[in-house]
Amino acid sequence: MAKLFQALVAKGIKIVPGDVVSLKAAVQGADVVFATTAFSDAFTLREWCYELEVQQGKNIADAVATVEGLEVFIWSGLSDAGLGLFVTYWKWGQGAVPREKRPDNTLVLRIPGKGNMLIPLLVPSNAGAFAKALTLVSPGKNLLAFGDPLTWEEYVGMWSRVTGVKASFERKTVEEHDSFAPGGYGEDILEMDGSVVFPKDLGLEVEATRIED
Repeated sequence: MAKLFQALVAKGIKIVPGDVVSLKAAVQGADVVFATTAFSDAFTLREWCYELEVQQGKNIADAVATVEGLEVFIWSGLSDAGLGLFVTYWKWGQGAVPREKRPDNTLVLRIPGKGNMLIPLLVPSNAGAFAKALTLVSPGKNLLAFGDPLTWEEYVGMWSRVTGVKASFERKTVEEHDSFAPGGYGEDILEMDGSVVFPKDLGLEVEATRIED
C-alpha cells in the first residue's frame, strides 16, 4: 500500500484520510469533484463490505455538500479494475470463472441469466472521457459508461476467435452459480440497474476503446 501511495504522490496527487473532516478540507474551493470508493476485501461477509463502502460514499457526499460554488459532482461506481482475476482465478475456481473443459478440448462458460442481455464492458483508461462528458451535459444523469455492450454469447464468440479455442455459453441459475461461490456472488453477476442511461443518450460523441481491440 505504501508503494501505491508513493506512486500517486509522484504524480502530484495529494493523499488524505477518508473521514468527513479531512474530506471537507480537501474539496474546498473545487469546481468539479470526481469521486469513487473501493470495495473492501478486508471482510469475508459482503454485507460488511457493503456497509463500509456505503459509509465511505456518505463521507464524500457530506464533504462535497459543504463546497460553495461547486459546479459538478460526479460519482463513479466503477470497480477497482485490474488483471488480478487472470492471475489468481485458480484460487476462486468455478466461482470466479464457471467454465468447463470438455474431452474434445472445447470450453463452456456458465453464467446466470439468459445470455442475450447486453453487458457493458469498459477499458479503465476511458473513464476520464466519460467523466468529462458528464461535465458538459445537464446534471442528474446516471450514466452506464462502456466501450462495447456485448452479450455473454457474443463475448464467448469473440474470446473464441481471439484465442482460437472453441467455446460456448450455457445459462445457469443464480442458485447454481452460488453453489460454486456461496455468499451472493450469483446475485452480483445477475442484478442490473434499470435507471441508467447510455453514452449515446448524452447527445455527445465519446471516444472509447472497443473491447475486441
